Amino acid sequence: MLQIWIQAAGHFVKALSEMQQHPEWNVSSKAKTGDLLILYRPKPESCIRDRFAISGPVHYGRAWWKPPWAAKKEAYIAPIERVCLLQNKISQHDVRDDSQLAEAPFVRANFQGHPYLATPYWPYLYRLIISKNADLADVLRYFRPDQLVHVEQLKTRNNT
Repeated sequence: MLQIWIQAAGHFVKALSEMQQHPEWNVSSKAKTGDLLILYRPKPESCIRDRFAISGPVHYGRAWWKPPWAAKKEAYIAPIERVCLLQNKISQHDVRDDSQLAEAPFVRANFQGHPYLATPYWPYLYRLIISKNADLADVLRYFRPDQLVHVEQLKTRNNT
């Protein structure tokens, strides 16, 4: 089954805004090709705007964003490709005001830290995204909560 991940974009918001695709981005070691990556933009924006798909295998390697003097220069990374940019952002308040999302681990952690598995909360995030960005329903059709298993079955069938 495809998974949905959410993580903070950190200090790389400007790079995110300008890119359609980046050769490698920090992801969970458990992520796989085809998973959806939702990036949270920290203050001053404090919102969700960016959706990327993991477009290649995850590997442990040199992290381009870590300075040469960093003690640990490696991370789990994978290529990502933009799925969409939300025209109407999902603010931190929008997420906190949703009764199903308010207790999600990534919300409780203020969207900080490691990538969080957001798949169990995806139906609520998806509903919130589409309620503010109805024009993206077609773009995100393969990521509809009721389609996640179906897409994985198609992918498996096509690879055999």
